[in-house]
Amino acid sequence: MIGHADRCRTAGRGPSPRNATASAAVAILCALAASPAWAGATFDRLKAQGSFKCGVVRQAGVAIGDVDATGQWRGFFPDFCRVVAAALTGDPDRVEYVLVAARNRMKVLHDREADVVMQNATLTLTREAVEQVSFPAIYYYDGQGFMGHVGLRARNLAELRSAGKAKACVLTSTTTEMGLRELVATTHPNVEILPVDTQDGYFTSFALRQCDIVSHDRLFLSAHSRRKDLGEVVVFPDVISKEPLGPMVRADDRAWELLVRWAVHATIQAEELGLTSANVAARRASDKSPPVQRLLGGIPGLGAALGVADDWALRIIETSGNYGEIYDRNLGAGSDLKVERGLNQLWTKGGLLYAPPMR
Repeated sequence: MIGHADRCRTAGRGPSPRNATASAAVAILCALAASPAWAGATFDRLKAQGSFKCGVVRQAGVAIGDVDATGQWRGFFPDFCRVVAAALTGDPDRVEYVLVAARNRMKVLHDREADVVMQNATLTLTREAVEQVSFPAIYYYDGQGFMGHVGLRARNLAELRSAGKAKACVLTSTTTEMGLRELVATTHPNVEILPVDTQDGYFTSFALRQCDIVSHDRLFLSAHSRRKDLGEVVVFPDVISKEPLGPMVRADDRAWELLVRWAVHATIQAEELGLTSANVAARRASDKSPPVQRLLGGIPGLGAALGVADDWALRIIETSGNYGEIYDRNLGAGSDLKVERGLNQLWTKGGLLYAPPMR
């Protein structure tokens, strides 16, 4: 077997026309790998200890994020903790899960009680410029929505405006609270806002009819709409904001940010290339196309550029699957939620998901 160093030594020795493209690709990746790696205290520490702390939130069952019957964290957001662990260590289970809440997630990051937060946190200018956190990638495109008791006799915002006085519960320290306040100030002065500090308190207030509606990301509302303790509810069709959700890291370590970013993008790229947990090993051996070989480590260099093994993406796909597999088993056709992908389809299918070039 030809090693990484041997490939780099022979990459520039006048390739034949037939192998010119592959040799050029190897040469470029070898140059990347030979470049000085990004250095950072967080990345270096996590590489040395072989694990990291991932902040997660319990959110309406294991579809989105919760502990299953065996005591293991499962769901769409915890799955991306596993994705990063596979990239960093080769083992998706090398994660310590840390419970966070909307009100303290920034503090948990800055206090170094977590190295990344994986939940429905929205990328905003203020969070990146003022709160000094970074959102390496977007793994779910959502929007702010509303859910009300059927007894309110309002099934959308237009009917709510004519329904008389109504009380709305919303979690404090969220973009949702800001969006709701802007809505009330501009078009819905009949709505009284009841801020709540905790997720449990938020839904307890709603279940006890202390508020008529709740506002949150639509994915979150879709999951909670199935709760029996809330009674009969309706999720409004209205969407009043853009909520691009992504992992959140401290803005102080470029190397760690890069690994989280490209780990997420690897799941999207895998779906674009038709790579799945079931076929990825066979495709690595049989599919010699440069995009597949670069992603799976057949052409060396990408892993070294990130500071990890060249098979980093192979380990992600083998253990977690591509983005479509992650989505389907947690949120889509293979789950109880059956949430259509919509904006979270690949760009080739009319959605917004798009992996930047991996070369």
